[in-house]
Amino acid sequence: MPFRILQRLDRGLLRDIAALDAGLFIVGVSFGAIATSQGVPWWQSTAMSLFVFAGASQFATMGIMTAGGGLLAGVAAGLILNLRHVPYGMAVGDVYWTSLRAKLIGTHLLVDHSAAFALAAGDDRRRARHAYWTVGVSLF
Repeated sequence: MPFRILQRLDRGLLRDIAALDAGLFIVGVSFGAIATSQGVPWWQSTAMSLFVFAGASQFATMGIMTAGGGLLAGVAAGLILNLRHVPYGMAVGDVYWTSLRAKLIGTHLLVDHSAAFALAAGDDRRRARHAYWTVGVSLF
């Protein structure tokens, strides 16, 4: 994460993002523990965290697949859960739609928390952009 963005964020926002990250770190550890206890190789759960990057979908897919459900059912559950990102993207898309590269990366970092922090900035587009990218990158 670029140092110049951190310099522009106020301490209160950084504190809030750090608290969020600490809580979600515990969720990530829980996901890894559940995956391991179900016999999923460490590299598969890590790959899922890198490429899926959506906690609720990861837990749902893992639960379905380890309970004997098929890949199609797991993927369908993940897609249904992630439909909520469509309105998020419409609400905060202008925060990261500055170039093709920013669109691709920004779309991957679109999660509940990055959208919430960006929207909480109100009309301050610069703060919204900084909050969005800082939350998204720190969670990734």
